[in-house]
Amino acid sequence: MTNPSPKPASRQFETQIDIAAPRDAVWKALAEGPEIERWFAAQASVEPRLGGKLVWRWQGHHTWTHTIEAWQP
Repeated sequence: MTNPSPKPASRQFETQIDIAAPRDAVWKALAEGPEIERWFAAQASVEPRLGGKLVWRWQGHHTWTHTIEAWQP
């Protein structure tokens, strides 16, 4: 009898891309609610700090809440 593989304690997703834009503009697009709303979610709010909350909303259909684990402009 074989033992099943243990489940990981947590999951994460990382990606890296190069963007042809000024660094400050990219940071704003990822870290400020109005900028996130401009390119991604219908509504977004951000507590701009380590441990803060990021909330994405799509007009009553979906709400995703995340804790900010790294805050490095």
